[in-house]
Amino acid sequence: AIWSRSEGWQLGLHGGENLSLISDSSLAHLKWMQKYKTRDTFPKMTAMDCILLMELTGKSQNYFSVIGGSITSVDDWVAEAKLIGDSFLLTYIHEVNLMRSYWKGDYVAAEEHFHNASLLLVSHTIAFVHTISHTIVLVVFFGCLVSFQLYRELGGDDRLKEGTKMLERMERWYHVSPHLFENKWHLLKAEHLASIGKDCDAEASYIQAINASRDHGYIHDLGLAYELLGRFYSANGSNAHCTHCLKKAHLFYTQWGATAVAERLVEQGLDLKSTLGADLHIGNKSKRGRDGP
Repeated sequence: AIWSRSEGWQLGLHGGENLSLISDSSLAHLKWMQKYKTRDTFPKMTAMDCILLMELTGKSQNYFSVIGGSITSVDDWVAEAKLIGDSFLLTYIHEVNLMRSYWKGDYVAAEEHFHNASLLLVSHTIAFVHTISHTIVLVVFFGCLVSFQLYRELGGDDRLKEGTKMLERMERWYHVSPHLFENKWHLLKAEHLASIGKDCDAEASYIQAINASRDHGYIHDLGLAYELLGRFYSANGSNAHCTHCLKKAHLFYTQWGATAVAERLVEQGLDLKSTLGADLHIGNKSKRGRDGP
């Protein structure tokens, strides 16, 4: 029952449910996990999810106080996990820190956490497979994004090879379950095509990712797809298209409840004050239909 409740809460956090509602229940959920814990690792993992939630929404909470003890930071947990040899907790910390760093735009730190998490995942026994499967998807997804984005910024053939390998893994998942992975596969494919200079094909794949995210109701992925398409247009000198897409990204991030992520776009100098109209809501087909962003 404890694990089922934890899994359901995590899937809501990572699956695009409204973050404001999840945030309102986060402290009570963490207290419940701490009260009925069967293993010390579980409430700490929940606290890591809460810290990610806090950074997405910008709503501050003192989650460490619920766990108790001398821990006052994530770094303290890393040190403790290493000291007691809790590789399961250490893996999860790196997985969450990968996402925290990505959403903050610190791709170099995200890459480091991705490599650490990947090494630890390989070392896990089969007994842990059922407990980390949904986070493996997130590690592959964000790790792939980081690899391609850093390849375009800093170079390094190893990054392109690593990203391509993860793209192939996402493609296999897509063929098994299109509903769950279609939008993510199209988005990673777009990033790969942009990385190897196939701009026309990349643009088409970004738009496919947007359409799939909209069709399946994944508002968080919809915001991300618009952001990455906007940055693609910016890199290719299409400033008007860039601004149009980033305004939509800001809107969908805000509707998701990721206020801090939306504000990051503003802090980067974007003029996002104007409204975009009611045709941007999920499920409402705009006049562009499925042929454009």
